[in-house]
Order: sequence, then C-alpha cells, then structure tokens
Amino acid sequence: MVNMENPDEWFKGQFVGVLDRNGKQIHEGDSVRFYHKGRAVVCRIVYAPEWAMFCLQWPDG
Repeated sequence: MVNMENPDEWFKGQFVGVLDRNGKQIHEGDSVRFYHKGRAVVCRIVYAPEWAMFCLQWPDG
C-alpha cells in the first residue's frame, strides 16, 4: 500500500491470517498467484467491510 500523503512511502496492510507456501505472511494489498481451472490467476487481497472479511479481488474487478 502507498501512503497517499507521501507516495514514495510504502507500508504493509493488515495480516490476513494466512501464510504462503514459503511460510511468509500474506497481508491486505498483496498480490497472490494461484491456479484456477487450469490457468494461473493473479488476484489482490482486499478487505470487504460489508462481509467483515478479506477477499480476492479478481483481475476483471
């Protein structure tokens, strides 16, 4: 994520409670790659306040 007051400054989003296959924490705003129906997909981790949970934001929105 980017600090909008200082765009050159980056900060981590909230830890989502899941580790990647290398044991690293996944945070809100991270991009994750996985396979769905035989093809690689890259999605972003976003927080959905209407469901009070973290979700995948698919490339098509």
